[in-house]
Amino acid sequence: FLRNSDSSSLQVVNEFLTQAWKNLFSDKTGKAGKPRFHSRKYLKYSYTGKSVVQVIGKRYLKMPKLGYVKTSKTNILKDTKIKRYTVVLEPTGKYYLSLQVEAKPIEQFKQTGRRVGIDVGVADLAILSNGLKY
Repeated sequence: FLRNSDSSSLQVVNEFLTQAWKNLFSDKTGKAGKPRFHSRKYLKYSYTGKSVVQVIGKRYLKMPKLGYVKTSKTNILKDTKIKRYTVVLEPTGKYYLSLQVEAKPIEQFKQTGRRVGIDVGVADLAILSNGLKY
């Protein structure tokens, strides 16, 4: 049955287990405990992989072992790299797809050297000390 799954999903499970043991031995506060066995009685139906996912058109993703998956919004994923994906089956029978993407660096503002005070009010949302009202 392991041959039916994507090889990257097995790698992800191994990474999660390795990280759990590292957290146990490197934690100085004592909050991280030993990794526990999870019973099949309370099984969470999810599948995590880190293979190449391609954005096809506006609403489709091409995923390994799953094929083409229709999504609600993929046009916002232009020029981003999908690092990891998780498919979850909820008890209602609906499937949800969660994507971990590599975000673009945020543009830094230039420092002007000036300070601005903000007053939050009822009539105006915010009034700045330089006179701007929002």
